[in-house]
Amino acid sequence: MGPLLRVGFVSIALLYPMLVYFGLSYLTPTALAALLLIVTLIRAQIALKTGERTFLFPIVVATLYSGIVVISDSALLLRCYPIVMNLIAAYMFGITLLRPPTMIERIAEIRGVKPDTPASRNYMKRLTIVWTTFLIVNCVISAYTATATTLGVWAIYNGFIVYILFGLLLGGEVVYRAHYKARINSGPT
Repeated sequence: MGPLLRVGFVSIALLYPMLVYFGLSYLTPTALAALLLIVTLIRAQIALKTGERTFLFPIVVATLYSGIVVISDSALLLRCYPIVMNLIAAYMFGITLLRPPTMIERIAEIRGVKPDTPASRNYMKRLTIVWTTFLIVNCVISAYTATATTLGVWAIYNGFIVYILFGLLLGGEVVYRAHYKARINSGPT
């Protein structure tokens, strides 16, 4: 997939809450879901053509879910889309705790870092647990905002606050990793 197309898909995913917030002022839930369905079908087609098997499961679920929303014409189900995506991500991280290597190990290996010690594998396992927990907690908060708050609150949380929380977790992990590596490399004192 070309970089421009990748940026387009990522942008749509990141802007989804704002698109729903503003889109529901002008379109029905069915119309918005139909647009989402078209995007997910295009993404699925690209994944199949390029052999991108890693993300095929979430793409298929997103496509099926979009179809359900088209049929139901439900604004609530549109608001539940982030919950579904977080559940998929939590599943993808969590299942690797039962079937190693863990997701963080897999990501590290893609980036050229081979976990070569039991300590590094244990660190990556704990980090996978942290991310899995974060994603599950985010599902709960997203569910609350979808079912018990206004569309505006839902959009602010799912389209802004959650990205800050992701960034803080990622940034905190980078800082902790540097501290952890320094401690491991210095050995016992």
